[in-house]
Amino acid sequence: KIQGQVPLVGPKSVAAALAAAAVIAAGTQAYAAPVRFDNPAHGDAGHFHWVDAGFTEYPWAGHGGLDVAAPAGGQPGSYYSLSSVDQQTNYPGLGYLGVNGGYYAGGVQRNGYYFVVGLDSGTLIPAPGLSFAQRANCYYPGYTYIPEGVAAYIGLRFGDQWCGYYGSCQYGWIGVVRTGAELEAFAWGYESEPGAPIAAGAGGPTGQPGDMDDDGDVDPDDIPSFVSALLGQPLPSGHVDRSDMTGDGDSDGDDIQPFVDRLLQ
Repeated sequence: KIQGQVPLVGPKSVAAALAAAAVIAAGTQAYAAPVRFDNPAHGDAGHFHWVDAGFTEYPWAGHGGLDVAAPAGGQPGSYYSLSSVDQQTNYPGLGYLGVNGGYYAGGVQRNGYYFVVGLDSGTLIPAPGLSFAQRANCYYPGYTYIPEGVAAYIGLRFGDQWCGYYGSCQYGWIGVVRTGAELEAFAWGYESEPGAPIAAGAGGPTGQPGDMDDDGDVDPDDIPSFVSALLGQPLPSGHVDRSDMTGDGDSDGDDIQPFVDRLLQ
């Protein structure tokens, strides 16, 4: 049972009320929207370490894929997806970024090689004067365009095999801090509308009440998980229980109206 400051309701009435709210929300929300995911701090629960442990055991093949369309808790760890970027350190002192197939990481060219550029927060992607490369160096002894020890942003684009030819590309970013040849990601995001630019670092903060799928906003995608949390049912992988909208320490009927209000904003 779900009980609170509203009349006692059952699962069907909860689902019906939220479904109606979803229809209204779908009619009021714009299609284009930046999505942002924040990575828990290194050492904290749920942190995603971009370069996997394989580097320690196999120095010639250590790598890790980061999917900019998935939260830290839902990272597949591979680069076999349209929106994944592979960071690889072939040996100590050299690192590069690559993406599978025809999908590109942002960079500039020097002596025939592309180098990844560290952008400032708010830089519009695609950035004027920069091009895209299927593989680009993030560090080579004596050469780098990413400052060490400070926050910087990498611009990228991804899409199907025709991306870049027929306007099917999507743009995104990865917030990084470089230490030597390795990049540590603290956040990442992408623009949901193909062809629309995105500002580096854009997207709503994750962790807000009602943001069950941890994508930086409260929208119809959060409704199934919100209902599951109210009913005490398991949540899908990568989703977080943020159903306590009132901050009273539990999930019950008095959280429904605040959730609907956020949904309709």
